[in-house]
Amino acid sequence: MTDPAITNALAQRKHLEEKLAECEARAKRVRAQLSDINKFISQWEKLSGQPAFNSVTTVDKGNLSQNNTDSGLSSRLRNPKKEKVATLVREILEERGRPMMRADLYKALQSRGIQIYGNDPEMVLSTMLWRVGEEFKIGRLKSGGYWLSDRAAPEVQTEIDTRPIKDVFS
Repeated sequence: MTDPAITNALAQRKHLEEKLAECEARAKRVRAQLSDINKFISQWEKLSGQPAFNSVTTVDKGNLSQNNTDSGLSSRLRNPKKEKVATLVREILEERGRPMMRADLYKALQSRGIQIYGNDPEMVLSTMLWRVGEEFKIGRLKSGGYWLSDRAAPEVQTEIDTRPIKDVFS
């Protein structure tokens, strides 16, 4: 005599494995579409000589989770490869010709169509740069900004506010 509990468990397992295979196939199709779009944007930027400004700079996580649940996709989004991010950061720093703060680098990457995901995307960017910084010659300055470690940092002039602190915040 077959135990109904094990029969039920085997049927549920089969159903979930089929559902997972469907989800993985759909995720593969979505990644291919995203890749095609990114290739188009990159080509357009090269031909136009301009960055493609991303009008959507943040992901609505509430809608994202709902959409992914409905479609069966995992709610975890993949970040671009750290090497790709480092290559773009190096290009941005070379173009600007001066050190840049992490928030500014993050915005510049977004304007080039690069989206970094996580609870704190700017910290994720820092971690990426820390991991590949030596290889790509990108370093973090004591002032907090990032610069090319194979070049001397340009002198950055800052204006010092000499007003008494109570006047600054009034």
